[in-house]
Amino acid sequence: MGAMASDRQKALHRSGIRLEDFTITWNVVEAFVAVGAGLLAGSVALVGFGVDSGIEVISAVALLWRLLKAAPEPSAEEHGAAEKRALYLVAATFFSLSAYGWVRESPSGPAIKTTTTSRPFRRRGPAGA
Repeated sequence: MGAMASDRQKALHRSGIRLEDFTITWNVVEAFVAVGAGLLAGSVALVGFGVDSGIEVISAVALLWRLLKAAPEPSAEEHGAAEKRALYLVAATFFSLSAYGWVRESPSGPAIKTTTTSRPFRRRGPAGA
């Protein structure tokens, strides 16, 4: 029974690593595509989405490191140390994301905000059409 649980734990560990690999790859592609498209289109929203994806990559790398550091059957000490460090790294990425949002929405307006337009939408054609 213990060997079956151990085999299952190892299989789940491998699945977790594959999932994190996929997440990192997806978010890297997403970041480059979003930032590139945002710069070409002059879209602050797309650039922001790309930056968010980059921050998610950092978080995913921290979680992958945690999975690799604490093997499928870690000791309590290994598990605790890896978990604590990964938690701090993920928290740091969330704080950087909130800082990005705060700077982006600050009243003084960062440089990227100058690319947006403040002109209202203009109708074309008759007002009732």
